[in-house]
Amino acid sequence: IMRHEFFDHHREGNSLLHRFDPRLKLAMMLSFIAAVVITSPDKKILFLLYAGIVLALALLSQVPLVHLFGKLLKLYPMIFFISVFVPFFPAQEDVSHSFGFITIYEKGFEKFAHLIYHNRIKSVLIILIISAAIITQIPKIQIDTSMEGFLHDKDPALLAYNAFRDQFGRDEVIIVAIQPPDVFNLKFLKKLKTLHEELEEKVPYIDDITSLINARNTRGEGDDLIVEDLLENWPTNKSDMATLKARTLSNPVYKNLMISENGRFTTIVIRTHSLSSVGQETDLMEGFEEASAPAVVKDASASGRPKYLTDKENSEVVLAVSNVMDSYKAPDFPFWIAGSPAVTHFLKHAMMKDMQKFLLLATATVAILLFIMFRRISGVVLPLVVVILSLLCTIGLMAMFQVAIKVPTQILPSFLLAVGVGTSVHILAIFFQRYRQSGDKEEAIAYALGHSGL
Repeated sequence: IMRHEFFDHHREGNSLLHRFDPRLKLAMMLSFIAAVVITSPDKKILFLLYAGIVLALALLSQVPLVHLFGKLLKLYPMIFFISVFVPFFPAQEDVSHSFGFITIYEKGFEKFAHLIYHNRIKSVLIILIISAAIITQIPKIQIDTSMEGFLHDKDPALLAYNAFRDQFGRDEVIIVAIQPPDVFNLKFLKKLKTLHEELEEKVPYIDDITSLINARNTRGEGDDLIVEDLLENWPTNKSDMATLKARTLSNPVYKNLMISENGRFTTIVIRTHSLSSVGQETDLMEGFEEASAPAVVKDASASGRPKYLTDKENSEVVLAVSNVMDSYKAPDFPFWIAGSPAVTHFLKHAMMKDMQKFLLLATATVAILLFIMFRRISGVVLPLVVVILSLLCTIGLMAMFQVAIKVPTQILPSFLLAVGVGTSVHILAIFFQRYRQSGDKEEAIAYALGHSGL
């Protein structure tokens, strides 16, 4: 059984730390966290000691320091957000919140609110410009509903599967199952041949297409071994058709692949290319090299790594198959399209449709509850504008950094809606309460942000 590295490919190793009992490592981690938390922020020497312990453990575990620092980079956005307010921190005594070396005062947030209020038009314009620049990237968002999307790029199982695809091609196929009144009918076979040729002509990225029309028929007659297509000699009468039927149903290679065991179903199996055509160069001299030189697909990308069939290309294949099959739809020609490429394509569209539907329903429900709570339009519009803008910017940033929407991350819109609305309601509730008391809008905004900034 192959291991799946869902979280981090460095969690498996042979260092001394890797061999420690997991319970001991958990106890050590909790003890270390407790020691850091209870240490006074002014004990800088102790914090340097803690940093040295972390560095020593990283070296002892043989985890590359570049990887460790890469993980720490994820903390930088939060540090930057906190640092924005440093110039507004007052020196006088005030309500404060300490985060290690950094102490944030509520008055600092209030001063920041006054600054925004006095430059509100400029602030709104800056936010809209930045948001618009990010939102324009949304059309580039990628959607990955494949099983490979669940795995880490360096997961051993994924690496083994990619090696398999490099050597043997794609193992996923599209299967078109057809149930005519009689498979072994001359009229149906002619229609099947026309369909086979049209699929071969109109469906892109095809590596191979197999049906009864071009199925390999290998048999022995006396001392001769005959290799030909099953329909090499087209049947012209009932006797030929009976011979074809008997030969097809008796061949174990065809059974439950090209033809069902009872002879009522037949299939068309479509196999696509393993590698994508995006960014690849075609070698015009391919096929003229020495026989010992294997054929190599050149990748024009900077990384030099082969790029497998993309989600967009997979959808093109499935849509092309669907369009061709729709033109043959008839009561006496029922068909079904199956196979993992088709399932992936339809799952993607179903996921996007469900996301849009549930997001609209959730937004409408939240809007109704906000109106019941605040009894004013501003209490509905402002939180929804903040949440929708944040959601669009998040998706835009995912597109900019080429982070695909996957099955586990489809919950992101609902999550952002819940968190964003909750925070907005909290700030608005404090604002309206303070505004009723003071009647000063600027002071109420500063007070709300000072109490809810963190």
